Amino acid sequence: MKKPTGGVVSEEQAVIREDINDFAAVSDAPRAQDVLLRRRGGGEEVLVSALLAPLRFEGEEPLPRDALMKVFVSKPGVEPLLRFDCRAVAGDGDAAAGYDITALSYHEFPGDGGDRKYVGPDFRDLDPKLQTALKEYLMARGVNSELANSLREHLLQKERIQYVGWLKTMEEMLTKNN
Repeated sequence: MKKPTGGVVSEEQAVIREDINDFAAVSDAPRAQDVLLRRRGGGEEVLVSALLAPLRFEGEEPLPRDALMKVFVSKPGVEPLLRFDCRAVAGDGDAAAGYDITALSYHEFPGDGGDRKYVGPDFRDLDPKLQTALKEYLMARGVNSELANSLREHLLQKERIQYVGWLKTMEEMLTKNN
C-alpha cells in the first residue's frame, strides 16, 4: 500500500502559513478534517479551530460550503476564557464573503464543557451594537474576513486532495487482482 506523499498537502500547509498573518498552525494533519491555529500577543492567546460545514443542497445542487470556526480567547492566569462560534460564509458563486459570529459563551477553564451554566442569549438576539462591538473585538485579535476566507479556501482544497487520494485508493483496491 502506497503512503501518500506530502507534496500537494505540504504545499497547501505552506500556503495557509503564508496567508494567515500572526497565526501559527498548531495542527493541520493531511488526513484530518480540521485545522487549529494559534496567535499569541498582547498578553492573550487566540486559538482558532476550523472545519468545513456539512454539505447543503438546494434541490439537487450543492450550495457553496461554509467553514465552521471556534475561536477561543484567553489571558494566561485569568479565568474565564471566551468562546466564539463563527461561520465563514461563501459568497455568490463560491466567492469569499467573510464570517459571522453565531454564538458566544465563556468557559471557567480550558476544557470546561459548560453543561450546567447559563450560556447567555442567542447571539442574534443581542443588541446590534453589542454584536458589532464583539466582532470588532475579534478583528482586533486578527480574526477577520481574510483569516476566515483563507481558512475556508484551505479546508476546501484540503478536502479535494483527500477526495482524490480516496478515489485513487478505491481504484487500486477495485482493480487489484483483475
